[in-house]
Parts: sequence; structure tokens; C-alpha cells
Amino acid sequence: MGNERLGRKQKISNDAWLNAMKHIEELVPKSELDERVGQTVKDIMATTNGKKAAVAWSGGKDSLVLADVCRQAGIEDSVLVVSNLEYSAFTEWVDRNKPPKLEIINTGQDIEWLVKHPQMLFPQDSNTAAQWFHIVQHRGQAKYYKAHELDMILLGRRRADGNYIGKGSNIYTDGKGVTRFSPLADWSHEEVLAYKNDITKYVLVGLKDSEGNGNYYIYNEGDNSYTLYRELHFNKLNIVIKDYNGKIPDKYKKTVIAINEEEVAAYKLKEASDYALIYGMNTDTGEENLYIYDRVEHTILRYNDEEANIYKKLANNYFLYLICLVIGLSLGILVITIISILRHKKKNKFKLYS
Repeated sequence: MGNERLGRKQKISNDAWLNAMKHIEELVPKSELDERVGQTVKDIMATTNGKKAAVAWSGGKDSLVLADVCRQAGIEDSVLVVSNLEYSAFTEWVDRNKPPKLEIINTGQDIEWLVKHPQMLFPQDSNTAAQWFHIVQHRGQAKYYKAHELDMILLGRRRADGNYIGKGSNIYTDGKGVTRFSPLADWSHEEVLAYKNDITKYVLVGLKDSEGNGNYYIYNEGDNSYTLYRELHFNKLNIVIKDYNGKIPDKYKKTVIAINEEEVAAYKLKEASDYALIYGMNTDTGEENLYIYDRVEHTILRYNDEEANIYKKLANNYFLYLICLVIGLSLGILVITIISILRHKKKNKFKLYS
């Protein structure tokens, strides 16, 4: 297969995707990708300048890239439109990986609706698929657009996928007055796959197992392997969980805890404790740290080893002072007891002679 270019998405096999990832640096040199990203960020900033805009997020590879590029351009608000027909595995994944400022809109289609519209179960042609997109996505986006008084909504649609992005440009306004802008219109499949977050330096790939369960993985170029991508959200802090190979703080023991229904390696002083240490990367800064996780409040705080050592030293000093105090009191009691005994004997001796 070599380093062949990918064709239309609908006809690309899973093996072809994996092969493209294997040769991605040959297909898309870093300098070429950096130039593409930089230009796209500039285009977004110029097009949305003075306008209120948000991202249409779906959780797919294109929207993941779009959301991160838009973040670099200063746009963080986003919307996900769903129905009551979503797979539970998808909704669980969204809950674990959604952007901090994502709003979810449900347009309400359910099993009863599907019974009345059986052609929508597995659309057999592009027209039917477009109808589904119009019924769900366009309706939900229009609702969000109006509620937030937007001037523009950004999509991850691309010409390489055969998507409609507008006539003669990558911006169009529909009959309901919703303006849609597709910044990634000219991006190729390979460029989307090659995109790395400027901070985490990760290449994310969507893969499915033999049972059809999908997830995102970090592609490791060094050994051509894949590691499950797990991102946790805590208010304004987003953490990608990583393996910890450093020194474990004293008296902490390794265990496994559940965060957002996902098992995470952690360290605890006591198994029953509500607090645990987890290790991860801050996706906003790229810094890796140990964090203290509070199970009850579902919050995290960066673990400060220096401060912990100060408290430990204070605790040791307090313990030493306590021991000294106990010894001092014991000696005092002993001296008083001896003096009392001696006085008692002296008094008895005086009585005997008198």
C-alpha cells in the first residue's frame, strides 16, 4: 500500500486508515502541517473578527481538530446536537471527553419516530443522509444559534468528504439565517490525521475493536503503537491521564479508582479515603503533575510535594515535642513521687523518735 493518498471517506477501509497513520510523516511533512494550521488559525480570526461564533462539535476526528484550532483562534464555545437514538457507548464517551464549554441539544427523535421513518435507520443514499442531517443537526444548530445570538457557527466539514460547504467559498447562510463557516474545507484526510495538538503533541486516531466499539487513541510514532486517550474534565481544568513512573510519596499505595465511570490508576494513603493521587497532563499547559482528587467534591488540586514535606516535617517536630513533653511530665511526676515518699519516711521517723 506504501504511502498512497486516501480517497473518499465512505470507501476507505480500516487498514487504509492505519497504513496512512504509519506513513503519516511521509505524507504530510511537519513544516507543511504547521503552515496549514497557522493559516487556518489566521483565516478563522479574520473571518470571525467582531462576530460572535461557536463550534459545531460532534466528537469525530474533524471536529476534534477544528475545536483545537478554534481554541488557538480564541473560540471555545461549542454545541453538540443529538437525538434519543444515540448509542449509550457514544453518550458515555462524550461525557468523558466533551470540551469544557460544550452545550448539548437533544432534538428528541426516538424509536417511535424511527418506526414512522424507517428509511432513516440506515440511509441508502446521500439525499436521505442529508435529510437526517437537516432534521437533527440543522435544527439543533439553529436553536443554539438563536439562543446565543450568534453571527456564525463553525463546522468541520471538508471537500474531501464530499460535504457541502457553500458555493464558491467555505461560508454560506441558509434560509433560516444561520451562517455556517467550514475552516477545514481544503484539509485532506492525511492532514487531519497528522494534526498534533500544539500543547500535548498528541496525534489522536479513532479506532474500532472487533465488536464495533469506538474510542480515541494516541498514536506513538516511535514504536507504531496506540494508547487509549483518556481525558478528564474538572471545572476549567482538563487532564489527560498518564502512567506515573516517578517516586511515589511516602505511605501512598497504588490502587484503582473510578472517575466518570472510568477506571484510573491512583495512589491512596488508606483504601477507604475520599482522596487519591492521580497523574496526568494539563491539556492547557502541557505540564505533567500529580494531582489530589477529591471523590466527594469531584475536584482536583495540583499535588505540592514541597508543601507536603513541610507539613511532614512539622508533624515530625510536633511528634518530637509531644514525646519530650510526655517524658518531661513523666520525670516531673517521678520526682514529685520520690520527694513525697522521702518526706513521708522522714515524717514517720520523726514520730518514732518522739
